[in-house]
Amino acid sequence: MNNQKLSDRIKATLTIELDFAKEDQPLIGEVLQGIIESLEAVKRLCAGDPARLGEIVRRIP
Repeated sequence: MNNQKLSDRIKATLTIELDFAKEDQPLIGEVLQGIIESLEAVKRLCAGDPARLGEIVRRIP
């Protein structure tokens, strides 16, 4: 494959990947919000009942 064809192929691949990334952008906020909510729940468990948190952690395989 000559350099021009390789360059065109790389550009086409990057264009496709960027198009998919644009579609995923709205989901990123939702995912981050879910992570934040999970961390806040863990923080509340630690502050409120560390023994209960210990029980939950022991059940994780």
